[in-house]
Amino acid sequence: MSGMDAVALLGNMGLKVQIKGMGKVKKQSLSPGAPLKKNEIIILELS
Repeated sequence: MSGMDAVALLGNMGLKVQIKGMGKVKKQSLSPGAPLKKNEIIILELS
């Protein structure tokens, strides 16, 4: 998924997003399937 699409999707879910890099999402700070809390910060590493 592109970084901009991920930021829009996560922002709509009430999360705060920090991005490192440009391009598509390569890595995320939260484990897949982990419960999400409103206003939680997620860091996306892009390639």
